[in-house]
Amino acid sequence: MKKRLGISLVIGLCAASFAMAASAAYAVKTQEGIAGEVIRFHVLANSDSEYDQNLKLKVRDKIVGYMSEFFDENTNLEKARNIITENINNIEAVAMDTLHENNSDYSVNAEITTDFFPTKVYKNAVFPAGEYETLRIVIGEGKGKNWWCVMFPPLCFLDASSAELPYDSKQELKSVLTEDEYQVITNSNSPPFKVKLKIIEIWENLFKK
Repeated sequence: MKKRLGISLVIGLCAASFAMAASAAYAVKTQEGIAGEVIRFHVLANSDSEYDQNLKLKVRDKIVGYMSEFFDENTNLEKARNIITENINNIEAVAMDTLHENNSDYSVNAEITTDFFPTKVYKNAVFPAGEYETLRIVIGEGKGKNWWCVMFPPLCFLDASSAELPYDSKQELKSVLTEDEYQVITNSNSPPFKVKLKIIEIWENLFKK
């Protein structure tokens, strides 16, 4: 009897391990699928001082406003990437002008890169942790608290206090993601999706560079 229980326990543990591995593989694949369809926007402040944090938000607003003129319903990921790349010097200039308008002599660096992001929680959606293609703006030393959103599809909104993705933004996402990817983002408050998101976050934190 004890031998049978031991064998059953081993089989159960193996099955659980395989199930967790399968869930982790699914979660990572889902995150990578989402990452392959979006471009994030990342602004790093010079420091955590009130002045520098306010400056970061002003730079954010100016760049979001500037970039919103380029994206329309015909913009796809490749076109969005090209638009950002072709305008990277102008984006940097917009940021620099904003600093000068606020009597700051900090340097600014704008680039397209890959950044690791923690899980981003909105009231009605969640973006899983992981690496994403990113428009990154570094102000001064870039040692302060940072701010991020999704540049494409254009989900950045100036009224960041709402912390909720508008209906139109969710439709933008739905048009570029698979059904599973969209469900992970928009059904993240349900228990199964919370588990999947947690698996993604644990996995990404273990292996991020």
